[in-house]
Amino acid sequence: MKKIYASSTHVGIVREENQDAVFVGTNQYHNIIALVCDGLGGYKGGAIASTLTRDLIRDNFLSTNFNKLSDEKMEEWFKKVLLKCKKQIAKYIDEYDKQFQKEHDNVSLKQMATTIVLSIIANEKIYTFW
Repeated sequence: MKKIYASSTHVGIVREENQDAVFVGTNQYHNIIALVCDGLGGYKGGAIASTLTRDLIRDNFLSTNFNKLSDEKMEEWFKKVLLKCKKQIAKYIDEYDKQFQKEHDNVSLKQMATTIVLSIIANEKIYTFW
């Protein structure tokens, strides 16, 4: 079956930077994902947080066979991936915040964060997490 995906983002009316990171696709197990991460406006690093999060979720999605997971295991998968995302953002802040402050008038990345909404189609169901 041929699948066609599309996504669109917009910076909005208030912000100058689009902090959206999107992935829509299929893995080798024929599961489908639609993922949107949107950096929290008003805080520096939102685009970084949303991109790091999108990439980590995408990579974990691509390597997982959701057809073999129960509803409970699907929720466990999301919680584990969410924890990995939090740790990855914290690690990025630890590694780059001092350098970022030097380059951006002491503005810190410590509050950088992102929202996450994703749906996965597997097991003839749609699983949605946020």
